[in-house]
Amino acid sequence: MRRVSNGRGRALPPLTRLCVVAVLCMPAGPAAALASTAEAAFCDTLPAWNGTGRTIAVSPGQSIQPAVDSASAGDTVELADGDYGKQSVSVTKAIRLKAQTPGGARLWGTKPSSANSGGSGTAVSVSGGGMMIDGLDIRYYGTGIGGTGVGPITIQRNRIESNLEQGVSLFDAIRPVVQCNDVRDPYLPNDSAAQGPTSIPGFDDAQMDYGVQIYGATDPVVNHNYFFGVFNETLSFKEGNRNPTASYNTFEGSRYTGLFFGQNGINNGPYPYSGLPSDVDNGRITGEFNVFRKGRDAMGIYYMRTPIRVWHVRAQPLTLNGNVVEVGNQGILLECAAGPISSISGCGEGSYTLTNNTVGGAVMFNDSRAQVNTTACILAGPFSSTSITASSINLKCINAPEVKRGLQPVTMTGTQTATDPVPAMRMGPLPQYDPDLSYGRPPPPPTATPTPTAAPTPTAAPTRIFAPSAPARVVLPRKPALLRVTAGRGFAAATVRITRHSVIRGQLLRRGRVLGTKRVVGRAGTHVVRVSIKRKNRRQLRRRGAERVTLTLRIAVVARGKATHVFSSRVRVRV
Repeated sequence: MRRVSNGRGRALPPLTRLCVVAVLCMPAGPAAALASTAEAAFCDTLPAWNGTGRTIAVSPGQSIQPAVDSASAGDTVELADGDYGKQSVSVTKAIRLKAQTPGGARLWGTKPSSANSGGSGTAVSVSGGGMMIDGLDIRYYGTGIGGTGVGPITIQRNRIESNLEQGVSLFDAIRPVVQCNDVRDPYLPNDSAAQGPTSIPGFDDAQMDYGVQIYGATDPVVNHNYFFGVFNETLSFKEGNRNPTASYNTFEGSRYTGLFFGQNGINNGPYPYSGLPSDVDNGRITGEFNVFRKGRDAMGIYYMRTPIRVWHVRAQPLTLNGNVVEVGNQGILLECAAGPISSISGCGEGSYTLTNNTVGGAVMFNDSRAQVNTTACILAGPFSSTSITASSINLKCINAPEVKRGLQPVTMTGTQTATDPVPAMRMGPLPQYDPDLSYGRPPPPPTATPTPTAAPTPTAAPTRIFAPSAPARVVLPRKPALLRVTAGRGFAAATVRITRHSVIRGQLLRRGRVLGTKRVVGRAGTHVVRVSIKRKNRRQLRRRGAERVTLTLRIAVVARGKATHVFSSRVRVRV
């Protein structure tokens, strides 16, 4: 069995390793079964790939690597639908490797008969920056997509299943975006599957250790993905990441942890490619509008022990907002042990803010009510630390024995509690490339990616059974917010959320001089404001020998009758 020193393979004995958990149960009904139009549109209408090169076609049975080797920056290597066997491909250039249709190009090894009985190698290895891996169907390897010293990179619309180690693994990365993927670790034919909502699988170690794991990355974003299966840790920001974000993902099942911030202490680094030092996860840490539940298919039940877990982090701040735990053995775990932050038995530090989260602890299964969560909606501990300031605002806690348990203080305001009705356990999996459910959440923000891709053909949403209905609507914040800043050749882009009809003005400045401007007018929602350096100014910079310049991106949001909100961010722009 594969084990690391963080104890992820050990079940939590009651009251000895307390966590923070948030839990709610929703009334049963079909409403939540339909995908939200706005969220489904995110994965169905991704922006066009910005490469301007040629398209190199590869057919089933051909070797993929020669086509990749012959490609130049900006080219697309397109795989026609069909079987390519167990090939290993290395991508080291700013190209797009894509399937003709999402999921149509199959890179499969030999299917193992049970967990940990097969799978080796990496299907797609990546290094360098500017590439996109789009729409491949990867199964039965050691790692699906993996790389060191990589980014910016976009990994999207891939189907990744039953790899021995990880679905996606990135180490020392710059602005990786993992979005709209379908990552699965289903029971294999000879696995001993759990058969009830309170039972665990009959084996300790999942076939797929991690759905996604990331080390030492700047601004990693994992959003709009669908995770289904056993997994040990489904999505883990392991250590050393700065400003990690996980949003709008759906998790069905996890042997140990669904979403993990700060799994490790300090074991690695420094990270020369991203320029980050040896550290725990740090900066603005965000988990919002994710959905967690136990999974179910014809083989059995997929355990969900800890939906959200926070441990070794240096939070500036940590924000958990609008997440929904339909049913799990725990909810939100804010873990604190006795050691220093760098130690595996350590504790985090900084500001933890939990807002508008919902957690449920009971479910209808085979016409009977099953109490799954036997602890609390929020578990914080088992130790406490004065280095942590934690608060929970507007928690909806339903069908859990307690709202909060543990020694770590958490300021609780606006908590709502309720009991029955409870949701029916949903039979999965969800349809491919349609990971989000309608929970009345605000429209999902578009992710500014270094190399976005063309939209796939939308598919009709099939009927989903045993789906719970939506909880109360999460209210959009009252003030504008700067969500994300990216930069490319000659431009910088800001993702801005506004709460009413507003004018958004963007400027790029260098030592007080304006090099570029952009004006966007829009309704409430999320908008990307791309500000380009004027041609005249770019020519002047090039004549001076500048290849990259550090600029200030200034964003002003103006709404009629309201105060002007101004955001500034330093960006490094290629000339």
